[in-house]
Amino acid sequence: CRPLAARCDGGIGHEHPAIRAVIHQAASGGRISLMRIIIPTPVDQRLERHLLQVGERLAFLAAQLDGEAMSAVGLLPIGEDLLDAADLSHLALTDECRAMVIRWAHERSAALVEVHSHPSWWPASMSIIDIDGLAEWVPHVRWRLPGRPYAAIVVAGATLDALVWDGTGVSAPYNVERSGIA
Repeated sequence: CRPLAARCDGGIGHEHPAIRAVIHQAASGGRISLMRIIIPTPVDQRLERHLLQVGERLAFLAAQLDGEAMSAVGLLPIGEDLLDAADLSHLALTDECRAMVIRWAHERSAALVEVHSHPSWWPASMSIIDIDGLAEWVPHVRWRLPGRPYAAIVVAGATLDALVWDGTGVSAPYNVERSGIA
C-alpha cells in the first residue's frame, strides 16, 4: 500500500481555521478517533480517471467497515447531469442525486466516502464552501444511514485533505491508502 497522506502528527495550528474550530469542538466533547481509508487499485484507477477530467469533479465511494478502517468497495461517479446547474459557485447535488447517493449506500449496507477535486488549488484543503456544505449534508446522511461513518476527501494534484465523522465527533483520518500500488 502507498499512503497518500500520512499521520498528521502535531497538526494543531496547521489545519484550515474553520476545520480547527470543528476539530477542537469535537475534541472537547469526546475523543478524536483515528480512521484509515483504503481505496483498492480497481476502484482507485476508476476514481482517478473521473477526478482528472477538466474542472472540479465529485464521486462517492461505498465503504465497508473493518475495525478502524473504511475499505472502498464501490464507486459512484457524479456526472454534471446530477449537479444543480443553478449553483455555479461549487458542486451542489440535485435533490434527486442526494436521494440516489443515500439509496446506493443503503442498498450496499455501506458507509459513504465523498471525494472531490480542486484542480486549481494546491495543496488540497477543504474550502469554506466545502465546510458549509458538509455541515448541511453530513447530519442528514448520518440520520439516513445510522451508525455508519461518513468521510470527505478533497484532492488537488498529489495532495489531499480529509475528515471523518465516526459517531464520536469529527477527525482527520491518519492515512488514506491506495492498495496494490508499489
